[in-house]
Amino acid sequence: MTSQEKIEEYPFVDIFNEDEAEKHFMLSKPVCFVVFGKPGTGKTTLARHIAQEWKCISVEALTILEEQIASETEVGVMIQSMLVSGQSIPDELVTKLMLEKLNSPQVSHFGYIITEIPSLSQETMTTSQQIDIIKNLGLKPDIIINIKCPDYDLCQKVSGQRQHSITGYIYSRDQWDPEIITNRRKKKKETQKEVRIEEEGEEEEEQEEEEIFIAEMQMMAEILQHLVQRPEDFLENIEHTVKLYKEMILQALEVRTRYIAENGNIDICVLSLG
Repeated sequence: MTSQEKIEEYPFVDIFNEDEAEKHFMLSKPVCFVVFGKPGTGKTTLARHIAQEWKCISVEALTILEEQIASETEVGVMIQSMLVSGQSIPDELVTKLMLEKLNSPQVSHFGYIITEIPSLSQETMTTSQQIDIIKNLGLKPDIIINIKCPDYDLCQKVSGQRQHSITGYIYSRDQWDPEIITNRRKKKKETQKEVRIEEEGEEEEEQEEEEIFIAEMQMMAEILQHLVQRPEDFLENIEHTVKLYKEMILQALEVRTRYIAENGNIDICVLSLG
């Protein structure tokens, strides 16, 4: 019996063993993502969720600069010196470091997700030139996502943000505004009264929920003392930034790319799970 006849005798047998299958997977191209969107739509947050789920590398300028400083490389020492003296990091240097990361063995193995190209800054390259960088990468992007959000909704959302002056954590308006929190609590109680069937021990449950709510409000009152509004979150500043984005970047993207459009009004966790 020939080998061909043996193969045909078991047509549904996997001819690849586990080692070959693993080798095939290791040599296959990793999935790569690019996320576009107006400033403040949650691109970075979405990118981190995707990076976690897909095990790819989130290529962010801040993370790369921090890695350089922590590693005490020659570039890292120079960056640290510039920051200490109050200087800004040149766009050309940031772009160079990001490209080095995108071409690194780590990214070649795991794939990438980027959110900061193209950027609003035209100091080194135009928007079209930045888009060309993405198109000319050794690993081409497989999935391009564009987070869309109406200008008014976005500006209201960003201008409502507050940052904790000690921890740096960002709170949205519905997390820190006492009026919104109280109204949400009232609506929840009304809904519970409508659907809840009278049961023994219900009063104890309501009292426990009330105690938890009071404790949360006391904690938020303490946090409120440390919340500040960042200059970039001022309403007039975010409106100006959105205007620049539409003029300098959005038009070029609409013409030169095809992408998945996501609703920026939806919570980022929902977007990443969807």
